Amino acid sequence: MLKFLVDHARCTQCGLCATDCPARIIELDDYPTIVNPDACIRCQHCLAICPTEAISILGNDPENELPINNAFPSPQQMATLIRGRRSTRQYLDESLPIDVIEDLLTTVHHAPTGVNAQQVLLTVVKNRQSVHTLREAVYTRLVQAIRDGENNDDMRMEVLGWAIKMWTKEGADVLFRGAPHVLIASAPQNCPTPLPDCFISLSYFELLAASAGLGSLWNGMLKWTLDELFPEFRDRLGIPRDHLVGYVMVFGKPAVKYMRTVSRTPGPIRIIDWKEGNGTGNS
Repeated sequence: MLKFLVDHARCTQCGLCATDCPARIIELDDYPTIVNPDACIRCQHCLAICPTEAISILGNDPENELPINNAFPSPQQMATLIRGRRSTRQYLDESLPIDVIEDLLTTVHHAPTGVNAQQVLLTVVKNRQSVHTLREAVYTRLVQAIRDGENNDDMRMEVLGWAIKMWTKEGADVLFRGAPHVLIASAPQNCPTPLPDCFISLSYFELLAASAGLGSLWNGMLKWTLDELFPEFRDRLGIPRDHLVGYVMVFGKPAVKYMRTVSRTPGPIRIIDWKEGNGTGNS
């Protein structure tokens, strides 16, 4: 049920909701109506764009939503956040409160997804004790695999063998980095864009976490271990078998504080002027 409701006392019949509807299913018949409910992608643009708070949908009331006017960070603030975000490899041995994690992930679920599918599953290992238990299981499994010669022809095992040496000989945890939480983004294989959706969600999480003073790390070695090389960990973590795992991230309170942004060599950028008929773009 869409529960598309229009408050006639507030509606000015401006038509913004109809004009901005991606599915083009809102028409003005004096007041806005949805003519093809099955085509609605549940984006809620109609609720968001209405200047007089006249529209509610999916049981959501505009009066309960956050006003946007002048609330966004400035371009300079966003640039500082993006440039100042660092991959964090040192963490305090301290779990985050569950309500803080839930608030972060609730916001991250607003990240865009293909066809607004909203099917990304965010699986979190909730505290440092659970991560310690998972860590012991992972290192034990890796030692066994290396001893038994599993996946010997896979170059990733060479890297993970180095991780085992660091752990057993130096006590350095280069897999989990001492983080108190693990975050795994997955999505059903049959949704429109499962892997991009996961990457986008984790990117949103990373920036949101940084804005809250938290650290995070995109963890490719854990992705190999928990998903690709030893998929039994997927089952133990409760990742549905029909899901693709986009990536794995660790996060928590950082044990380091970075004081400034850094400069990088500008990446390749092309700004083109497409000329009709010539089949190429001219810079």
